[in-house]
Amino acid sequence: MQKMLTEREAFAGVLIGIVMERCGEAHSSKTSRTGLQLTVPVAERPSVRRGLDALIEHGALSALGETIGLTPAGQLLAQRTANGNTDHMSLDGDKERVLLQPLLIAIDRDDRLLPNRPLEDVRTLPARLENYQSHRAGRGVLSSWSLWVAIVAVVAALAWYVRR
Repeated sequence: MQKMLTEREAFAGVLIGIVMERCGEAHSSKTSRTGLQLTVPVAERPSVRRGLDALIEHGALSALGETIGLTPAGQLLAQRTANGNTDHMSLDGDKERVLLQPLLIAIDRDDRLLPNRPLEDVRTLPARLENYQSHRAGRGVLSSWSLWVAIVAVVAALAWYVRR
């Protein structure tokens, strides 16, 4: 019988997924924690930071300096939460059971992994990160265009002034 994810497990799964995605983009087993947090909308950064702290403390993520990566327990959690359930009865072998069960218990007891938004919003965080990043990149293009317009205006004003 499948056990549906609790809100805390779902939030932990989303955070693990974001770390995995960032590691995949960098073709590395680790990613910059600060860089990851900077890609999150400002209103959600505190909850993401607390969630990452909790996952590091519980052993789902490893941290060395400001880089983070998945541990074997974190990889197992990612597999189990990807399909929306944590079916304890179907754990393959004692090793998985030993890694995952204490982690899930710790996650369910940790208030830092309680989402501050509705669960639907939590599940859409990865997609919203992509939109947020493209929006921020778009603003950079806009500001570079305004810089070019300002330069052209200054050059035109200087040319007009010199001709007089």
